[in-house]
Amino acid sequence: MKISRELVNGRVARGFEKVQDIFVSQFEAGLEIGSACAVFYQGECVVDLWGGYQDVRQEKLWEEDTLALIFSSTKGVAAMCLAIAHSQGWLDYEAPVATYWPEFTRHGKEKITVRQLLAHQAGLCAMDILLSVQDLADLTYVDAVIAAQKPLWTPSEFQGYHTYSMGWYMNGLMRHVDPQKRSIGLFLRDEVAEPLGLDMRLSLRNSSPKEIADVESRLANFYAPMPFLEGAKNFQNINRKFAKALLTKGTLTRRSFASPRVFGFEDWNKRPLRSIELPSSNVMCTVRDLAKLYSIFSTQGEKLGVKPDTLALVKEPAVPPTKSRVDLVMKAETSFSLGFNKPTQRHPFGTSSVAFGTPGAGGSFGYADPGTGIAFAYAMNKPGYYLVNDPREDALSKAVFECVKELAIKN
Repeated sequence: MKISRELVNGRVARGFEKVQDIFVSQFEAGLEIGSACAVFYQGECVVDLWGGYQDVRQEKLWEEDTLALIFSSTKGVAAMCLAIAHSQGWLDYEAPVATYWPEFTRHGKEKITVRQLLAHQAGLCAMDILLSVQDLADLTYVDAVIAAQKPLWTPSEFQGYHTYSMGWYMNGLMRHVDPQKRSIGLFLRDEVAEPLGLDMRLSLRNSSPKEIADVESRLANFYAPMPFLEGAKNFQNINRKFAKALLTKGTLTRRSFASPRVFGFEDWNKRPLRSIELPSSNVMCTVRDLAKLYSIFSTQGEKLGVKPDTLALVKEPAVPPTKSRVDLVMKAETSFSLGFNKPTQRHPFGTSSVAFGTPGAGGSFGYADPGTGIAFAYAMNKPGYYLVNDPREDALSKAVFECVKELAIKN
């Protein structure tokens, strides 16, 4: 169903009208049910748009304060929390994880550094013990299981996307280095969201009720091998090697996406999954506040206690694995550093290698481009079948930089 421009709301600063035009056109073309896009430029909000419906029945409008589930864009939020821990002196990226988490030494992991872990190079992308939703609510048990996991390749030689497990390791690391032993969800609440006035939460546990956009689940989840037929026609958008590996039992790709089990989009609409902390995948926030967080982190880090030395490390190019840049899980070149994605030829974003952020399933994306002072965020409730470079997000992002370029010429 196409949605008229009357159901799109928000504001843009002078010079960013092109972003609004594209945002509206995507609704008129039937590409969206509901979505939001926000951009900060040199610390100021210049794009704040939302539109359509927050539910797939199209009965509730997407409002200014509607929360969106941002899937793996969550990893960037968790990485920013760990960067604050680094600035506080609790964490050294070059130190072995076992320095802070002694149980992590099992199965020869004693030399794996925090940097290697956060770069998806530790070989811990899948668990031998599958964790249930109930298991995931017990963080002490999760820590014990993941600390005992044997690496699936020699750490630092290769990289492979730690689809869900990255969040568990980030949480375990934070719980071991934080003097108060807080989880990332509690740390995010105490040290980031509340001080900055952000409507952002990792799980709904101990959280007041709030309108959260439901994700369209009629379409097959391309992460899920079954059901699959409805989504198969969209696989031209996805790396064929990845698709084949995802559908083949026993492959590293399938194990990474099926650990604890493959969630369909319908599961993400239910309270049980939304009520546990999954620092890889279930931050719920306004899109405006996701962009605002990236803006503050990258341009006014002192508000978060982020020191210039920490930000400089985040902006550095990724340290690649020693044997191959091809991701063993994603079956394509990827680049990760300190918990963030970095730009690659396959997934360019921002204007240079200093950019950092994380995309999420279905098309969501949050990132910062310190070179221009841009912080960008987009989220939707109609999933797209793209691992990266969803055309809706991509068109909006490109329009932002076209606007910045035109403003520079005029000035």
